[in-house]
Formats: sequence, structure tokens, C-alpha cells
Amino acid sequence: RLTILVLLAAACSVALAGAVGVASKPSGDGAFGSLLARKRPIITGCLAECGAGEQSCVTDCQVCVEKNVCGDLANCTICRDEARETKKLFEAQGNNSVLGDSGGAPLVHEGFRQQMMRAQLQSLEGHRRLRSSRKSVLEAQRLAEWAVEEHKEELDKLRATREEVDKNDKNKDRWLSRARSKLNGTREEVTALEKQLRQKKQKLNHIERRLERRRVAAIGGDISQASKMAREIVATTRVIRRISWQIRKLERELEKREDVQRKEETDVKWFKKGLVDRGVRMARDMHEQVKNLRAMKANEKVYRQQLRSAKQDYRNAVNLTRNFTHEVRHLETELEENPMPSFVPSELQAVDDEQQQQR
Repeated sequence: RLTILVLLAAACSVALAGAVGVASKPSGDGAFGSLLARKRPIITGCLAECGAGEQSCVTDCQVCVEKNVCGDLANCTICRDEARETKKLFEAQGNNSVLGDSGGAPLVHEGFRQQMMRAQLQSLEGHRRLRSSRKSVLEAQRLAEWAVEEHKEELDKLRATREEVDKNDKNKDRWLSRARSKLNGTREEVTALEKQLRQKKQKLNHIERRLERRRVAAIGGDISQASKMAREIVATTRVIRRISWQIRKLERELEKREDVQRKEETDVKWFKKGLVDRGVRMARDMHEQVKNLRAMKANEKVYRQQLRSAKQDYRNAVNLTRNFTHEVRHLETELEENPMPSFVPSELQAVDDEQQQQR
């Protein structure tokens, strides 16, 4: 008899679960999601709306919700209104002592049990989401730290490049000033040699004209003065030879200095071009580094925003998990206050309790 009563109680529990509205609902992903999908109950709210006084109201409400694909009464005004009208109808019939089909304490207990099962699964999902959010926070933290480090490295590179550009500009000015000073000195030397050469040539022309006048005078002059004129002509000729030698020497020296001047001008030209090209390359590199720095700064901003979002998701997951945990505890208290009634007669229950104590 005890075994038969236990089987009847189990069958009643299964029937009550159907009245509450247990169904599978997809959730999660992979094997974990499949497991929750098989175990998750759908709480439509029909039992809370109709109460345990009449099971047919709960059943009609469940059929309406499934027919309209609402999910629960909060999203289905038609089914909620029908459930309320049905509840009012049965309450009015109850006042007239009309026989009804009440679910009683077992239906209330089963309703709390299904709600606790859903809350437990939600709490499990909340803990899983909490671990995932914690992992996302750590990953976002690593990315943000990497972005900060990259931004710092790019900033250091840019500062080093700017210092190199400033150093190159200073060296360019110093080297160009030195080369130009040297070139100006050579030019001054060339100018001085040209001036000396010009003066020597003018002096030579003057002496040659004077020598020519003395020769003419010696030819048509007095014979007594011939010896003196001859000595003057010889002396003047020697002066002309010496000045001509000085002129040739100055011309050779001028030619050398002009070659040096042309070489220095070419060197200054190529040296300036090389320094300008180097400055252009360094400016181009600095421009690229500025672009990289802006990109790193933008990445850092994005990663910081992701980190803030991940932290906010983590806080939300903590609050949600805490709420689910509190709900589970509350429903456990409700289950203890609304236990499943025993269908075993008191005499058999007493005998069974004595046997349990003896064991």
C-alpha cells in the first residue's frame, strides 16, 4: 500500500508540473546551453494570475499563451484579460457553492519549485556570465596597458626624432656657416690676387710705354747721352722682366685659387643639398611617427572605452548574479513554508518513521 501511494504522489507531481507550464527554452551555447535548454522551465505567470483555486483557469491560460506565442502574460494582454475574467467567474461560482477543481497546496508547491528551478538555472548562467565578464575585463585591461605602452614608446620615438631634427638643423647651420666662411675667404683671396694682377699689368704697361719713349729718344738724341740712355733702357728692361715674372706667378696663383673656389662652391652646393635631403627625410619620418602616435592614441582611447564597458558589464553581472542568488534563497524559504502534502496515511507514516529511526 505504501508503494502504491508513493507512485500516486509522483504521478500527481508530474500532472501539476504540466499545469504550471514546464517547457524547454534555448539558452547558452554548446553543451552547456543544450543542458540548460532541456532543464529550463518557462514560467508564464498563469499560476500567479489564476491562483491555485482552479486548475482549468491555469490550463486555459497556458493554452492561450502557447497559441499566441507570447512567452508570458506580461507580453500578452489578451490572455491576461481572459485569465482574469475566468478567475472572476470561478470566484463568483465559488460563492454559490459550485464544485471546482482546485490544485491546492501541491499546485502552489509545484509552482514555487518550478520558479526556484528557473532561478537556480539563471543563477548558474549568472555565475557563468560573471566568469566570462571577469575574463573580458582582464583581456581589456591587458589591451589597455599594451596601448598605453605603445603610445609611450611612440611618444619617446617622436621626441627622439624631434631632437635629432633640431640637432640636424643646428649642425646644418653651423656647417654651412663654416663652409661659406671658407668660401668667402677664398673669394677674398681671389679678389686680392686679381687686384694685384691688375695693378702689376698697369705698372708693366706704364713701364713699357716709358721704355718705348726712351728708345725713341735714344735714336734721335745726343750721342753724349747714349750711354746713359742705354743703361736706363737695360735697367727698365730688367724691371719689365721682373714684373712679367711676377705677373705670371700671380696668374698661376690666381688660377689655383679659382680652382679651389670652384671646388668649394661645388662642395657647398652638394653639402647643402645633402643636408636639405636629410632634413626632408627626417621630417617625413617625423610626420609618419606623428600619424602613428595619433593612431596609438586613438587605439588607447578605444581600449580604455572597452575596458570601461567590460567593467560595467562585470558590475551588471555581479548585481544580476546577486539578485538571482537572493531570489533562490527567497524561493527556498517559500518552498519550506509550502511543503508538498503527504498522501501516506498517518498510521503508515508513523510506522515508516519508526522503521527509519530503528535503522
